[in-house]
Amino acid sequence: SDGIEIGRNKVGIIHLFNTFVNDRTYELRGEKIVIPGMAKVLSTLLNNNIKQSTGVNVLSEIS
Repeated sequence: SDGIEIGRNKVGIIHLFNTFVNDRTYELRGEKIVIPGMAKVLSTLLNNNIKQSTGVNVLSEIS
């Protein structure tokens, strides 16, 4: 049972290779495409779980 339990969430460490933390923005045929980075993905997942269980919306700013 690795990781830390926070309410219904369990937080642990996973080693990732060839990924990025911040969002990446590309332009393809005049259209802006944003690929979310790991920080945005994790923030969204945790925020959705907190909001579902408590009704509170947690705002996080990723720089």
